[in-house]
Amino acid sequence: MTDPKQCRRSESSIVTAYGSGRADGNRYNQGGIIYRGHKIIAATIKGVPTAAVYLGKSAATPDRFHGEVIVVAVDLAKRWVDSKYDEAAATRAAPHVATVQEYVIALQARPLKDNELATLKSHARHGTLTATQLADAAGYTSYEGANVHYGGLGRAISEILHLKPQLRADGSSIWTSVLASGMDPQDDVSAEYRWTIHPQLAQALEKLGIC
Repeated sequence: MTDPKQCRRSESSIVTAYGSGRADGNRYNQGGIIYRGHKIIAATIKGVPTAAVYLGKSAATPDRFHGEVIVVAVDLAKRWVDSKYDEAAATRAAPHVATVQEYVIALQARPLKDNELATLKSHARHGTLTATQLADAAGYTSYEGANVHYGGLGRAISEILHLKPQLRADGSSIWTSVLASGMDPQDDVSAEYRWTIHPQLAQALEKLGIC
C-alpha cells in the first residue's frame, strides 16, 4: 500500500479539474463523490491520477492525493478525511456528542433546510425546549413530525461524523441524541418531553454566525 504522505503534492503543483469531459488532455469525473460531508474530485492530470478534497466550495486541504489509478487516489483522499475525524473523535465528551469543531464542519458540509435552521436557532436561544416547542419553532402542527425531521438532521450529522447515537430499549437509534440530551432510552417521546441542546452544538452555531 502506498504511503499517503508520499502521494501528496502541494496545491501549487497541480491544476484541479472540474466538470465532465476532456480538457488539456485530462479526463475527469462528473462532480466527484460525497464522502462524510466532503466532496472528493478525481482526475487524471498530466497522466497522474489525482484526487482533491473539498468542504463546501473551499479546499479542505491544500494537499493532492496521487495513486497508480483513480480508485487509489480517491481511497487516499478518503483516508485523509477519516484521519481528520479520528483525531477529533478522541476528544469527544461522549460517543454521541461531537466536538464544537466537528459540528462546525458537519453543518458546513450539510446545508440546513429552513425548518432545521429555525429549530436550531430557537433551541440554541432557549437551551431547553419541549417537543411541542421544537415543533412550533419549525412550523409543524405536531411534535411527532418535528421529532422525525429533527432526528433526521441528527442522523445526517451522525453519518458524517460517525457518531454513535443513544439507543432505545428495543435497540433503535435515538437520532435526536446527536443534537440534544434529555431522553431516557426507556421512555417514549411525548409532547412535553424536554430536550436540552448540546453546548458543543450551540457553540458551533455561534461560531458559524447562525445564532
